[in-house]
Amino acid sequence: MHAKPRRAGRPDAFPPGRETGDLEEFGLRALDAVGVRLAQVFLVTVLLGVAMASSLHHFGQTLLTGAGAALCAASVAYVLLLRRGRVWLAGLIVLTGVTVALLASAKADFGADRMHDLAAWVVAGMASGIATSRGPRWGLAVLIPGVATELIVEQAHGGLMFAPVLLGALTYYVGGAVTHVVARRGFATTEQALEAVARAGAAQQVAEERWRARREADRLLHDTVLATLSVLAHQGEGAAPEDLRAACRRSLEVLGRRPAETRRPEASGPGTGGQGTGGPGTSGPGTSGQGISGPGTGGPGPAAGTGAAALMAAARGEAARRGLELRAHVAALEQSGLDLDPAVAVPLRLALVECIANVRHAHVRRLDLMASVTDDAVVLVVLDEGTGFDQARVPADRLGLRASVTERLAAVGGGATIWTQPGQGTSVVLRVPLARVPS
Repeated sequence: MHAKPRRAGRPDAFPPGRETGDLEEFGLRALDAVGVRLAQVFLVTVLLGVAMASSLHHFGQTLLTGAGAALCAASVAYVLLLRRGRVWLAGLIVLTGVTVALLASAKADFGADRMHDLAAWVVAGMASGIATSRGPRWGLAVLIPGVATELIVEQAHGGLMFAPVLLGALTYYVGGAVTHVVARRGFATTEQALEAVARAGAAQQVAEERWRARREADRLLHDTVLATLSVLAHQGEGAAPEDLRAACRRSLEVLGRRPAETRRPEASGPGTGGQGTGGPGTSGPGTSGQGISGPGTGGPGPAAGTGAAALMAAARGEAARRGLELRAHVAALEQSGLDLDPAVAVPLRLALVECIANVRHAHVRRLDLMASVTDDAVVLVVLDEGTGFDQARVPADRLGLRASVTERLAAVGGGATIWTQPGQGTSVVLRVPLARVPS
């Protein structure tokens, strides 16, 4: 969360160099409103008290003291809500002292007890309201001159101020000051907590990006070099020597590229294609890295890999390189006029090719591919009647189905479901959202 510089209209509200965030700024405005309401409650009470205590014989004195209280009520709202600076706050201090002096000098007209109460309410209201809005120091700057004015005027009239009344004013000031301090600390603490959450979120995003980059590197290694080495470890069974040499060359070419280059479309003659025409997941002779495809996987450029034709070409090409018979039941797919967004089409094709490549572990020469297209998804099913396997016993470091199929589809909002048992064959269901290319 970004901090917001303090406003020029309220230079005294914060220490030099202090900045406030959005939450703290909102809280300060709330304190301003509370301070104004608190002061006005007392001042309205003073106005009512003046009206009740006066008589027709002293109308001028009543009008003058009432005008002072009303001016205090209006001025405190203007200064606090509009966030005026030190000069205006000093004016409030003077106005409070003048109003208290008027009330103290009206002792003969209103009576001593009523005068004490009214003067104390003016001091209590102004001191507590300003302390709530602007802090303890400004509240004290109102309280002390107000009390001093009361003492001076009282002494000039031959009397002394009643102490318990002033204690009430002091109590309200303390309450306003404590409210301001506690609220400011709460705002700052919450702001810091929100900033910590934002920093943690950014750090988590960086960690996730690093994890995805490492996982992509794992897929690239699995779908190219490890697949080629696996075939070599089995003495190249079922692969022509020229196909093995070509696979090794392509693996070395992929590993020699920078990450950005492995994602860029290439067009370098027969046997190569762009992003979306082949890529990781083709594991074995004639395999390739991301952006490199074997024969029969489509032409160059990403647009060539977004439809049903390119998807089936990649599947048939991989099956042919594996020496597998592919029985395709994909009429619904081929008749759908499918034209996916490359961001979805590429992971789907790569996952499909990886599933076909994995049939080599089933020790069969035949597999089935079925497809359906719904209103919101494309579903492919790869089945073989081979040896099957126990998913619970697959080591955590095996990348084939986990990284090259399941995680790859999950990254684009899809998923993969695997049904298999030892001796009962394997069925893999691939599903991606139907995100079509905008027309």
